[in-house]
Amino acid sequence: KARLPEKFAAPLRDRILEPIRLAGVAPVVEVDRPFIETPVLVSDAGAAVTVLNWNNDPQPDVKLAMRVPFAVRSVTSVRHGPVSFARTGDGFTCALSVDAADILVVRGP
Repeated sequence: KARLPEKFAAPLRDRILEPIRLAGVAPVVEVDRPFIETPVLVSDAGAAVTVLNWNNDPQPDVKLAMRVPFAVRSVTSVRHGPVSFARTGDGFTCALSVDAADILVVRGP
């Protein structure tokens, strides 16, 4: 089985991200671990978050915090169904297990 490159040094990742942090840019989705990518599409109907796991192993209990411009009504995983979430002042938080990829459908009012 082919494996992705791994063991990238955290200081190198931090160095690459330093200009973004210094500019005050905040990601729309924050994830609690490295190598989980979360591209987002937002529309009038809600948002879709593609959750891509670039780790070599499935990742249990991945915690996500997302900012959205609407009140969240529901969060659904394409692979797992309805996802429990907690509303925050500007979005929501949730957790889910990710094998290779998933899509979260976030619906507003």
